[in-house]
Amino acid sequence: MSDININKVLFLDLEPFDSDKDQKRIREIGVVIEGFQFKHPSAGKLFEQLESYNPIFLCGHNLRDFDCSYLSNSALNPLTQDLGIIDTLELSLLFFSENTLHKLPKSYKDKDTNRANDPLKDAILTKELLLKIIERFQQLSNTLQTIYFSLLSSTPTFQPFFNLIHTSIEKIDKTDDLQEAIKNELGKKIQSPENLTSLISEHPVEVAYMISVLHGVNATQTPHLFA
Repeated sequence: MSDININKVLFLDLEPFDSDKDQKRIREIGVVIEGFQFKHPSAGKLFEQLESYNPIFLCGHNLRDFDCSYLSNSALNPLTQDLGIIDTLELSLLFFSENTLHKLPKSYKDKDTNRANDPLKDAILTKELLLKIIERFQQLSNTLQTIYFSLLSSTPTFQPFFNLIHTSIEKIDKTDDLQEAIKNELGKKIQSPENLTSLISEHPVEVAYMISVLHGVNATQTPHLFA
């Protein structure tokens, strides 16, 4: 991971007020960047503390669908507009598809499940998860890395992740060539390969998730995902 500048990633987690979710009020926010760890109820105060760090990426777990809806109403809204969004939930679903649960492993709640969530601890856990995700991606075969990069590196959802890891993978631009690479990698696990061309062009993210599932499925249990 020597080429990955993890210090340019701002890890963030927040906890809302449960009593008025419709108003999107934030109870507390935790952030981690470089050696700086901070927790505070004021988004404005946090924004002041972060100004000197110049992050490039904003990372959280379920950040896109949950946290961003709260941040957009706060002083931290510029972060959601100016930084590349990296969501570890989306990445975990892709690169750890064998898992049945994709929640953050909050070990600090093991002895008391009713204990309140700690946004700073969760921001730290998110950083640990992202590092595991990067390691998992780098452990994939060169062919699989190339397939995922070719499908996802230009999509708004996953482009920031690939920008972060600075991969030297050469993208397969031609759909026919990418289709052949997928067919060669998955073999008989694809029941209707003739449908791949349109799926690659119109639904690259969905194809990537399908490949992730199929790659871990025994050939005798092949789902008909492309039928």
